[in-house]
Amino acid sequence: MLVPDGRFPNEIQELEETFSAIDGAEVEVVSVRIRRPSVPVDMTHRSESQVANMKDEDFDYVIVNDGTVGDLLVKARALVKQIG
Repeated sequence: MLVPDGRFPNEIQELEETFSAIDGAEVEVVSVRIRRPSVPVDMTHRSESQVANMKDEDFDYVIVNDGTVGDLLVKARALVKQIG
């Protein structure tokens, strides 16, 4: 399952708790931050500011989106391969 846009810290926590409670479930919840250093964050919007204030260490993986769409795709594919 892919959740492409979790914006609040409790959303990831809820997924982890829900899937760990299912007996026999073989689901691993992996959090990935995709950071775009060249794009300013709208700190006036609650969902953006909450995620922006989280540390990279709060995520399992971090991808820095600092190139083309193709570059991002290469990074994403490499991460999927790494995770298995």
